[in-house]
Amino acid sequence: MSEVGDLLSISGHVLLVVYLAGGLLALFRVPLKWRPLLMLGTAWLGIVPFGRTSLVGLSRGVLGDLSLSMQALLLIGVFRIVGMRHPLLRPWRRDAAFGMFLVETALILSTLGILPFDLYGLGYAPQTLLIVLLATMVGMWRAEPACALALLAGCLAFAVGGMASPNLWDYLIDPLILAPCFLRIFSFRNADSPQRIAAVDLQREHLAAPG
Repeated sequence: MSEVGDLLSISGHVLLVVYLAGGLLALFRVPLKWRPLLMLGTAWLGIVPFGRTSLVGLSRGVLGDLSLSMQALLLIGVFRIVGMRHPLLRPWRRDAAFGMFLVETALILSTLGILPFDLYGLGYAPQTLLIVLLATMVGMWRAEPACALALLAGCLAFAVGGMASPNLWDYLIDPLILAPCFLRIFSFRNADSPQRIAAVDLQREHLAAPG
């Protein structure tokens, strides 16, 4: 794997560790001003080896490389947990999450031979897939710019061989993305997700600020 591929792989698992830590901080109502520092400390602890491997190395060994879409979701979650607000940081719409869920489920069923066609195999010679992705990105740009940018980043990483896999699908989506998509599809509006808790904490801190 190239140095760029190693960097992409490691960054994905650092984001995963930091997001999980940030979720715990939000659930325990740790003040927003302390979260960035504590999450940076978690990132450092995740990289430092303990014994033969580090927490990030262990996560990488178990889960493999994370797609650019999954990394984008984690990055959005991390920024929202520390209180940042921007149109690109909005939670993905349910229909976008449902589309991701369907595609990944179809890829898994195709790989297992349950479906009568090899959907995953399209990623090895992805000319047709790239045309579909281009149309998808254009259609998603106004409603889901972050998702469109994540797909674009995956295509660019594939073009330069940024990961070990020769299959375009591995740059765009992975089985782990089923978890956040499932939660997004079936979540209730009042559910206490880490991002929602962070938003409430941010409002409270603004109201409590003097003047």
